[in-house]
Amino acid sequence: PGEVVNVLAGTPEDAEGRALVYVVVCNVAGIREGWLRCDAIRLLNEDEARGVAPGCRLPPREIVRRSTFVQVREDWQPVDQPNCVALRENDVVQLAAVRGHWAYGWSLSAPTRRGWFPLARVRKVESSVAALADREPLELPQGAAEALRALLQQAREEGAPPAMLPAWQGELPAVVAESAQKAEREWRGHLSQAD
Repeated sequence: PGEVVNVLAGTPEDAEGRALVYVVVCNVAGIREGWLRCDAIRLLNEDEARGVAPGCRLPPREIVRRSTFVQVREDWQPVDQPNCVALRENDVVQLAAVRGHWAYGWSLSAPTRRGWFPLARVRKVESSVAALADREPLELPQGAAEALRALLQQAREEGAPPAMLPAWQGELPAVVAESAQKAEREWRGHLSQAD
């Protein structure tokens, strides 16, 4: 209670109105992370957010490392589906949740436009500062390119990330556990390739 958490992802509400958010807590002891019920947190107002100590904010480099990005292969327009979001070819989209063959996320060029879209229309982009910086240039819309450039620049200025502490304690919902295990396998694979 009373801790500041950095919210990185979340699941849309289920039929009972419940949702989960993936959070990271930064403090002098290091970094803790895991899933919380959405009703266990509240959004800070502007004054509270300005008062958050820099050490409690997740550095941009760590945000990128914990995010999953995809690039849109071809345009997709939902028809009469208000919970879905339209996709534009070459847009870079940050994922928040995956269920079956659908993903929930938002375009880096328009982060307020959020919704579900088919995974068949996207391809994964490696989620590391080095991978995003060293890649051949992607054809990104101007807004996405500026947002990504600002995030990468800020990450370079931050320096090395703090050590990570063990994450979640307790049982995870099955879909979250499977997703987390897959992400951890991919993350460990990327780390082994970097060494």
